Amino acid sequence: MTSAVRRPGRKPRPPMFFKIILDPKSNRLKVPIHFIKKYGLALPNPVFLRAPRGPSFKVELIINSDGETWLEKGWDKFRDYNSIDFGYFLVFKFDRNSSFRVLIFDKASPEIKYPSDANNHDETTMASDSGSESDDDIDAVELGDLGKERDILGDRTCVAYERARAFKSDNINQDHNCFISLMKPSFVSSSSILVILSSIIRDNYVDKVNDIKLRVCDGAMWKVKCSLESDDNARIFVGWSSFVKDNNLKVGDACLFEVHKSNKFVWNVYIFRR
Repeated sequence: MTSAVRRPGRKPRPPMFFKIILDPKSNRLKVPIHFIKKYGLALPNPVFLRAPRGPSFKVELIINSDGETWLEKGWDKFRDYNSIDFGYFLVFKFDRNSSFRVLIFDKASPEIKYPSDANNHDETTMASDSGSESDDDIDAVELGDLGKERDILGDRTCVAYERARAFKSDNINQDHNCFISLMKPSFVSSSSILVILSSIIRDNYVDKVNDIKLRVCDGAMWKVKCSLESDDNARIFVGWSSFVKDNNLKVGDACLFEVHKSNKFVWNVYIFRR
C-alpha cells in the first residue's frame, strides 16, 4: 500500500487513533491498546478533547485492573455536546499538548455539523481556542494511506475504509484471517467478480476452488465460489453478483471479510458504506 504524498511544507502527521461508537450510552471509551503501547508514556492526565468547533472538554484517563486505558470522567459531556450516536466514526488526533482534536463522522460518512455554542458549559470545559487550526487543516488525506484508491474513489471512501479498519482493530479476533476490500466499479457491476489476495486461499484451503458462504450481520448468507487464480490473486465469482445486488453494494463501500479458524467455509462480512 503506497504512502500518501506529503504536501510541501505540511507538518508531520500527528499520532492518531480511530473509534467506532458501538455503545453510545456508555460513559467511557476505550483507547486502543496499540496507541497506548506507542504513545502512552507521552499522554498527560487529564487530557482535553476538542472538536473542530466548540469548547474543549477535560477528560480523565482511567487504567483498569486489566491494564486497559479508558477515556472516562468527562467523556459523557463531550459525547452529549456533540450528539455522538451509535455507528459514529471518530478520529482522535493527539497534538502532544494535553489535547486531542476529534473529527466526528456520522453513519452516512459525512462529517457532522459541529455545535459552536460554548455558553452552557461548566468549569470542566475550556473556551474554544480562536487560534486553533482551521477545518481545512483536517482533511481526508490524513485518514489512511489508500494511495490511488483515494484519487479514484474519493475522500468519503477513506472514511469507509477507516471505519472498517477501526472495527477490525477493536472487534476481530487476531487469530482469524481477515481482509478489507474497497468496492471498485469492476467489483459491483452486473457481471462482477471480486479479486482478493491469493494468500487467503493458500493459507486456509487445500483445494484451489472452494464453495464459501458469505454471512452478513443479520445472519443472512450467500453461496459463492472462490478460486486461486495465480500466485498473487484469487477471485470470488459465482454468487458474488447476487451478494452485491442484495446488499446494495456501491462503488467506494468497504467490506471487511473475516475467516473463522473453526469454520473456514463461512466468512463473516461487515459492510461499511461510503
